[in-house]
Amino acid sequence: MKNACKSLTAGALIVSALAFGGCAPQTSQWSEVEAQKQNKVSLIRFSHTVQFRANEDRMSAAEAARLATFMRDQNVGYGDQIMLLPGDSALAQRRQEAVAAAFVRGGLRVIRDVRIEGVPLTASEVRVVVGRHVVTPPPCPNWSRRPDEDFGNAPSSHIGCATATNLGLMIADPGELLIGQPTSPADGELAASRVEAYRKGVYPSLLKGDVRPNSRGDVTKGAK
Repeated sequence: MKNACKSLTAGALIVSALAFGGCAPQTSQWSEVEAQKQNKVSLIRFSHTVQFRANEDRMSAAEAARLATFMRDQNVGYGDQIMLLPGDSALAQRRQEAVAAAFVRGGLRVIRDVRIEGVPLTASEVRVVVGRHVVTPPPCPNWSRRPDEDFGNAPSSHIGCATATNLGLMIADPGELLIGQPTSPADGELAASRVEAYRKGVYPSLLKGDVRPNSRGDVTKGAK
């Protein structure tokens, strides 16, 4: 009889567990993997060729205009990787420098002598390849977690999605989402002098309409 009671009790517990398990909300099985809030960064490339006349290393007016149109239409600017494919002769190198000068005048950095497998070259042209990182933001909002069944009061599945999207849309160089820019060495002497001046109440001159704290700690208007 005693063993029978134990078996009955164990069976009741199993039935109860199954019953409660069947009533568990679906959100208990939800995972953050279902709501990825990350920007996707991809690299795209544009190509342009600059044609040169035989034995000349200067761009013609027509080719210079074509290059300027390419730069304008593709909105070539900060963050783009501007690569020039090299030639094998001294003439080809001079032509490469002539093309590079058009970008340098616009304040852009050019990477010379880049070799890309599968891209053919001819003796009369310089190939320009522009690489650009673009951002695909996460889909927002994300309602993969149902808020009406969230009995655990956990954060919503789309919390942080707008932050990630805004970051991807506002960053000047999306490539820095993959690898950040290295920081330059800090000037410790300059930083210490600024801290010392601040502690002594010495403030730099302000522009018209700016504010500065006075001796009492109040904020007053700068001199007009």
